[in-house]
Amino acid sequence: MNNRNKLKIVISALLVIGALLVLFGKTVIQGPGFTLSYNYIDALNPASEAGFRMSTTIYCWILLAGGIIGAVLIWLKPLWANLITCVIGFVSPIFHIINNIRLGYNPFSFDGVCEFFMFACPLLAAILTIVLIVKFKEEDQPQT
Repeated sequence: MNNRNKLKIVISALLVIGALLVLFGKTVIQGPGFTLSYNYIDALNPASEAGFRMSTTIYCWILLAGGIIGAVLIWLKPLWANLITCVIGFVSPIFHIINNIRLGYNPFSFDGVCEFFMFACPLLAAILTIVLIVKFKEEDQPQT
């Protein structure tokens, strides 16, 4: 297996992990004397009783749809597919940062380990996609 395919496997895995965290992950909110736990899958339905903000619902849908679409697009041959995968990887972390700033939180604050990995996996996938594009674009150029 060549290095390009290995890198594509890692990128796909990171994007799928981000999507799976939406389906199986939990958020834990701790306060003075209480702890609340919610499943992120409940955020996919804005009418659920969990009471997630609409921005969290949008964030979860971006992660879920983007993870699945990006994991498929990375395997397509054209350069535009890799560029779209890169953008998909950056969208959810940027949305997270902007939303935290809008709500008055630290841009890099996380409620737990799950939320950190929901941020980090797509971001790392986007960075690795840039590496894939730059490194292997040079190899595809004809030697003169």
